[in-house]
Amino acid sequence: MRHFQGLVMIAFLNLAFFLTSCVDPTDLGSDLLNEDRAEVNFIDTLTLEATVVEGQPQFVYGPTIAEQQSSYLLGKMTDPIFGTYTSTIYAQPRLDFFNPNFSNTQLDSVVLLLPYNRDSLAYYGNINQEFSIEVKRVTESFDRNRFYFSDTSFTVDPSPIGMKSFVPRPFDSLDVARYNSTFIDTIQFPPHLRIPLSEAFGNELLQLDSATLDNDAAFLDFFSGFRVETTTETQGLLSFNLLNTIGGIYLYYTKDDTLKREFLVQLDQFSARFCTFEHDYSGSLAEDFIDNPQMSDSLIFVQGLAGLDTKIEMPYVRNLEDLIINKAELIVEFEDLPEDIDSIYTPALQLGLFAERSDGTREGIEDFLIAGSVDEIPGLFGGVYSKPGERDGTYSMNLSAYFQKMITGEVSNVIYLSAFPKSERAYRSVLKGAKNIK
Repeated sequence: MRHFQGLVMIAFLNLAFFLTSCVDPTDLGSDLLNEDRAEVNFIDTLTLEATVVEGQPQFVYGPTIAEQQSSYLLGKMTDPIFGTYTSTIYAQPRLDFFNPNFSNTQLDSVVLLLPYNRDSLAYYGNINQEFSIEVKRVTESFDRNRFYFSDTSFTVDPSPIGMKSFVPRPFDSLDVARYNSTFIDTIQFPPHLRIPLSEAFGNELLQLDSATLDNDAAFLDFFSGFRVETTTETQGLLSFNLLNTIGGIYLYYTKDDTLKREFLVQLDQFSARFCTFEHDYSGSLAEDFIDNPQMSDSLIFVQGLAGLDTKIEMPYVRNLEDLIINKAELIVEFEDLPEDIDSIYTPALQLGLFAERSDGTREGIEDFLIAGSVDEIPGLFGGVYSKPGERDGTYSMNLSAYFQKMITGEVSNVIYLSAFPKSERAYRSVLKGAKNIK
């Protein structure tokens, strides 16, 4: 394997203090003071090897709100550099209330409502185009008390229960008629997508017996959940906020031939909901770089979802033993390629550094985790793109604590450069390769 020389910006500071006092000034011992004076060194060259590697499945769901996502991505995006990446939504709605009275009713309509994400940064690429989606019925049971990762999949009934083609309007609120009790009210709903579901499925809901509508467990035996998937390739990914409790299946019906009513099968805090990610690098520019360290001299790649990371190794870092690190930074430069389109392929806003655990999974290095614990990743760790909206910026990341442990051999001399947060963002960056890293 060839070894490439990278530049790693490291500042070393070894402080020594010698305190003395005397009645009269004297030169006695001045030679000793000179010998003990602190030596301050700065190094910006260190052997470095880089390899582009495929990303790992991402954690996408846990039973507590803190373990759930704020952005649920949907789409199948084509990208000349990173290939095709797909995000699919799975969700498990629950009864809004038990034992509704569906006797003597007639179906008016049934729709799936998905609230859009109000954070414009949650979307990626060009979303001003037509998307086509299908809703399919999941035929396996969810378990809301377990953890799910982005490589999870469930079997579905191949026949869609809903479909729609549309141009997204994720920032436009809508006036919606609500059919409650004895009156009809019109209220403004946050921006959302309404997907019509089949009449057959709506009638199934109206014909459920009281035992199935008596509790969530019985209802989930009838309807485990749904999958929302795109059927067209686009140049963008949508984002939904499925923590918003307006989301779910709305059943509209007429009772006793005159009374308009609605019933909600809701996405709430007890609903399992998550995204799964797929990546296909066939024919893309990045394909030739994956697991090929010889290519990483020129370019490296990082990507959201479960996409590409870059493995960085410092094979001779132990040669710096006996030094105390005051500050160590890793600095990487953005590379603007002709294949990129400025308004579509926005650089990753935040990068992170990760280390491999004994079980093969990766977690943030100490400097990254400490900053995250006090919600100060940009301020304490860095990793923020230096020129938002431009194409010649850099990312600077603090790895002082971890680098000191590299030197002493307490931790591995390998770290992984990654986009962050991967499970909620699709942003990606092409970066200058190993010989340009500082």
